[in-house]
Amino acid sequence: MKELESLLRMRETSSEFDHRRNRVRCFAHIINICSSHLVAAMSPSSAKRSNNDNYESESEPDDEQGFASDTEGDDVPDFGPDSGTAKIPMSDAYFKGIKRNPLKRARNLVRFFRGSDQRKELLQETIRDGNERSWFSEVDESGASVPIEVPEVQLLRDVKTRWDSVYHMLTRLIDLRQVSSFHPLTR
Repeated sequence: MKELESLLRMRETSSEFDHRRNRVRCFAHIINICSSHLVAAMSPSSAKRSNNDNYESESEPDDEQGFASDTEGDDVPDFGPDSGTAKIPMSDAYFKGIKRNPLKRARNLVRFFRGSDQRKELLQETIRDGNERSWFSEVDESGASVPIEVPEVQLLRDVKTRWDSVYHMLTRLIDLRQVSSFHPLTR
């Protein structure tokens, strides 16, 4: 802080910086706090829980496979376009999706697969087999189904102390979305 004070004096700025009284906040920490608040504000559970509880709460009720129920979030106040709380026009489907808490569902899915070495290995085997046998496809502009190759990667968990980890977790889930639509029992 002494160095910062001397540099500011050399620039002859009008700021009166005293290294004993002033502090400089950590920019990465500020970004982490801001992004945590944004994620919490977009989750319907933010009314019920504090920001600190939004990551991997083990006390939440799950079904026998470890997933939250589809009706979870139904007790959340209505934030639909007719409720008067929406500031920008959005579709009814958006508000129905938000009420189902997609972030919590994504966390539960990642926790389910990463919670067992066998499930992680089964996911990797499914990706490998699917790539070799062209199980995965996308629809191109002409409407034809085109085979794609899914990257052989693991799912990522979000971490409370990393501001961009929610983004990386969701991006990885999107990258592997073709695998989730494949059901090995229906081959």
